[in-house]
Amino acid sequence: MSSAPHTYHTAEIGAAAAMRHLMSALEDNPALAMCLDFEWDSHAAGIPLQLVQVAVEGFGVHVFDAQLVRNVLSLAYLYSIMQNSSVVQVLHDARADTLTLRRNLSEGFAFGALFDTQVAHLVLRGDSTQRSLVYVVNHWLGVGMENGTRAVRDFMRTPGRWSSRPLPQDIIEYAADDVAHLPRLYAMQKAEAESRGLLLEIMARSKLHAKGRNAELAATNETALAFRGHLESIPELRDGMDRELMRRMFTDWKAAELTQGRYRHGTFNSLIRLRSGFQSRGPVVACFVPGEAPREVREEILLAVARRVESSRAQIEADKRGVVVSAVNFPESVRPDETVECLLEVRNQGPGFATLRAVKLLRNTTGFSQMLASSLPAVMPPGAMVALRLQCTPRTVGMCYDTLSMTFCEHAQEEADSRDDRSVSSFTIGRFLKLSCGDIDLLNDLRPTAPYQRRKRKPRRREETSEEIQPPRSGGDGGSRPEFERLQHYKIPSDWNRRKFDGSLAVELGELRARIDAATPDEALAMYATYYQRLLWTEEQ
Repeated sequence: MSSAPHTYHTAEIGAAAAMRHLMSALEDNPALAMCLDFEWDSHAAGIPLQLVQVAVEGFGVHVFDAQLVRNVLSLAYLYSIMQNSSVVQVLHDARADTLTLRRNLSEGFAFGALFDTQVAHLVLRGDSTQRSLVYVVNHWLGVGMENGTRAVRDFMRTPGRWSSRPLPQDIIEYAADDVAHLPRLYAMQKAEAESRGLLLEIMARSKLHAKGRNAELAATNETALAFRGHLESIPELRDGMDRELMRRMFTDWKAAELTQGRYRHGTFNSLIRLRSGFQSRGPVVACFVPGEAPREVREEILLAVARRVESSRAQIEADKRGVVVSAVNFPESVRPDETVECLLEVRNQGPGFATLRAVKLLRNTTGFSQMLASSLPAVMPPGAMVALRLQCTPRTVGMCYDTLSMTFCEHAQEEADSRDDRSVSSFTIGRFLKLSCGDIDLLNDLRPTAPYQRRKRKPRRREETSEEIQPPRSGGDGGSRPEFERLQHYKIPSDWNRRKFDGSLAVELGELRARIDAATPDEALAMYATYYQRLLWTEEQ
């Protein structure tokens, strides 16, 4: 692997001198940025930090071994720089790095002025599919990076490899390459961001991105609520507002918020779905925020939904004009060809007259039927009751469904006497009908006799300890430790599989077996080892 020039620090004195030199350069030239990357052991407890890579334009690449030079992360050195808001810290996808630093430094760690090159690529190019460092560097700089050799990948995946020192040279070179191109990449992205007026958005979004997915969702919800408040403050908002106009309003509002130092996270499409309506109280805007909402926002949304449900329920009850229909109480299940009945009571508890004009079953194909005690239309003065008898004779085994629809109209007494229903208001009350048809005895046998209880797990068996048998010691008692020859590693020839299928291997094994049969016992024993080895190769393949 070709690597960028770098300096690998394993001594405390040299690391401290290099860090002071970098700090002095950053303080003297505010235009410089500190490019950072970190390597850690994800297999060990606590995820200990292993390497710290630092690159500053004009001052080379420095790789600090965090296990050998622990003062690098002390308050007087790197820790203070990373939290300094006057020094820009450049990383690529800082989420995992931030989480690791919180585990190794402090739970409340946060970068002071973070510029994430992955976030900048997303904002400037709008490409959310290709975000790796290899792709971004190639896209902006035209430089082809190697995504780690096989030896590097095996090193990263194998537990315990980070605990040994010295580290392999290819690991040091791989770590140095991760920050070698960041200074140039930062310079190009920053120049374009400044020319397009997007630098403040990239910096704010980078800091939010480093906090993780939950923080981004929380910021999205806050933006939805703030934009809803902005729309509610516009007196000209009316029903039927064009969606493109709403999109432009959101873009302008977001830009105005950013100029006032308030970054609003989320795009119009991924942020909210809006619908506007106009009532007597003024404009009403309902927002839907995808994803997991913070607790206070979720409670506010649920309370608003609960109030709408209660209002809708009260409106529905008011629309019934005081007419009450009893519940359906069919048995849970019946046998085939068995007829069951249910009596519904329709009462008028309102102050005015109500007339039952029509009763019908919407499907009328599942064995349900209805019989009214009086003829239609049935005039019901206040306090009157009408009985409706329902019957069901299931035609097939299984579930029977239907819907009962009862249409009423409300009018005054003189209108009830004239029976003129053309100018009165009408409403409908429905009941869902459901009945199960099958073998009742079998259903009763399958019915649980007691509440379900989870089966208790058996305690795990303790592992039996075995006594280790020590080999006999040499000397002292006259005995000696037996010496065994170590088995050698035999590499199977690469063409062995081909020879097995083209027939040449069978010919060779046959000839070798014939030579063994014709040889003397000593010669046959020597040749048998070779013959047995080739049989094992064949079995492995």
